[in-house]
Amino acid sequence: MHKHSDYSDLVFHWIKTDYRGTDQNTAYEGAFEIMLKIIDDGFLRSSGKDTLGGIESICFTESPKEVMKHQTSRYTPFGFSFKKEFLFSEGARHVIYQSKGEGLAMPKDMHWRHVTYDPSAKSKREDGINFTWEREWRLNCPELNILRSFSVIVPNEDYVERLVAEIEHMKGFPAYMFEKIGEHVDPGPYIKYTREFIDRFDVMYS
Repeated sequence: MHKHSDYSDLVFHWIKTDYRGTDQNTAYEGAFEIMLKIIDDGFLRSSGKDTLGGIESICFTESPKEVMKHQTSRYTPFGFSFKKEFLFSEGARHVIYQSKGEGLAMPKDMHWRHVTYDPSAKSKREDGINFTWEREWRLNCPELNILRSFSVIVPNEDYVERLVAEIEHMKGFPAYMFEKIGEHVDPGPYIKYTREFIDRFDVMYS
């Protein structure tokens, strides 16, 4: 373990929503709904939004968990952490912050790692085009099984209880349907969410 306050052996995939207001409860409930969809799916899925050429990857930050408590952004304290060593073995790498021209000059099979950095573009933002604070890593693959996560993070114990209740409810749902209508219903990933997985649930604020 590295003894640096600004470094972690984990990387984090934080959930963000389209909500741009200031009501914390609305933001949290929106993020929780997205988390439930991810739990229901069993995977983090790639996205090509705001990437060079629309190349799809799964995004993470290497900023430590504590940073989330003090930053202001559309990211919420709902997410998944993964061991950096594991993701590296899967092909994940840190992005390269550079000009768009430098990105286009890279081999095409490296374009997924490019993030435009242009501090001179003051017309767009006060600090130009600058996302270096995200300290981003990317995994250039379609999906990542959340069973490989190190932890599942929510803001507090209330959300842990709600998440566990949802999982336990869905685990019982297929048997219930079989008894009532005599049809098998695919339980999806829920049957795999054992106590070992639930024990990985972590809270941001105790």
